[in-house]
Amino acid sequence: MWSGKYERFGFVRSSPLSFYSDPDRKMESFEQNLRYAGQYFDNETGLHFNTFRFYDPQIGRFIMPDPIGLLGGMNLYQYAPNPLVWIDPWGLAASGDYKEMPVMPGFQKHHNIPQSMANHPAIISSGYDINNSQNITQLPSSKTAIEQNPERTVHRGGHNKAYDSYISNELDKIHANNASPEIKRMQIQALSDDVGNRPRTKQIKLNNAC
Repeated sequence: MWSGKYERFGFVRSSPLSFYSDPDRKMESFEQNLRYAGQYFDNETGLHFNTFRFYDPQIGRFIMPDPIGLLGGMNLYQYAPNPLVWIDPWGLAASGDYKEMPVMPGFQKHHNIPQSMANHPAIISSGYDINNSQNITQLPSSKTAIEQNPERTVHRGGHNKAYDSYISNELDKIHANNASPEIKRMQIQALSDDVGNRPRTKQIKLNNAC
């Protein structure tokens, strides 16, 4: 048997071990390379082999584009926007929003594109939904959650001005492109994906907490 502790995108926090017993030998253990959702761990690179391409569990993204192209979605490197809280009852398309998303114990739900940007021209003209689950990242806020997730940015309360200013400037650029609503939504979601990944590896500070 084997077990391990995983982050939501498949990163192993403690190495899973397999155990076996033999009548002539004591019980022994060895590292199990099977990983999340049928992936196989490559010890040399730290990546997971996922049949047709490699996956990086630390950033929650594939490092090679989707071999079926845009049929798999707009983001060619995306693994899954939210493998914990999205639902797909009919096997057609994943769904979920801010209100439906449960709060993880000791965490706060963080809008990658802040709610304060809801009236930005780029958001309005594109019809982008600020509260869609692809725009939400759960970040630690309690002492216990922070200690258990030291690699993540702490989130307590609102964002600092620098973060909001950066997002606003990026939305200004998207709006200035004068593209179709569909293209704008794709660009805004790409921005959300980018800034949503950074707190997962503590690459950005959101407020005075940490």
